[in-house]
Amino acid sequence: MMRRRRLVIPQRRRVFLGCEGESERSYGALIGRLLENRRRDVHLHVVLLQPGGGDPLALVKLAQKRIAEGERKSESRYMYRAVLFDADRLGQSPLRDAQSHPSLAPRTYN
Repeated sequence: MMRRRRLVIPQRRRVFLGCEGESERSYGALIGRLLENRRRDVHLHVVLLQPGGGDPLALVKLAQKRIAEGERKSESRYMYRAVLFDADRLGQSPLRDAQSHPSLAPRTYN
């Protein structure tokens, strides 16, 4: 009697996308649907970051907390991590902006 080979489905790689508000979450959901049609090996985990208040640094810190919780619960790490937020609050506090991401640091030219 011949044994059937079991189909092994590899675990999908997870991508974290933290979103400031509903419009960013809707955009993330659209990206997730497009990604599902294109690549079956990746899952986009879209998370609404509330309350974030629009402050980029607060959003990044909340995203870090949600990432840690998600990785602890599922016992697998996120392959990539990103945060979507409106740029309207950028520049109000350049030091806080720089803490949220090095590319947001004020530039000095000689």
